[in-house]
Amino acid sequence: MGDLDEAIEPSQRIEISTVRKVEVTPRLLAELWWAMDDDGQARFFCHVASFAEGRLADQGYYIGSHLATCACSTQEGRDLIDEIHRQMHADEQPHAEAHGG
Repeated sequence: MGDLDEAIEPSQRIEISTVRKVEVTPRLLAELWWAMDDDGQARFFCHVASFAEGRLADQGYYIGSHLATCACSTQEGRDLIDEIHRQMHADEQPHAEAHGG
């Protein structure tokens, strides 16, 4: 293959890629969200909110009820929401100045 590589000019290189269909699940979204830094995680919630189209209170009610009563919910899931809320309203917000907020 060395000869083939030399015969192709750099501007004519061929790139081969594959496309894989992946089912988007809550677990996959959670893994992707967790891999983000804090800025990306916060932006994720802002993007979700932008799709709400005035239905944020309704969705909050449904999610809150689900987290509170459904057998599939966990204490860790409820704690995550509580902790984000608590930190959002903390007296000292060390990251606020760094992110312009």
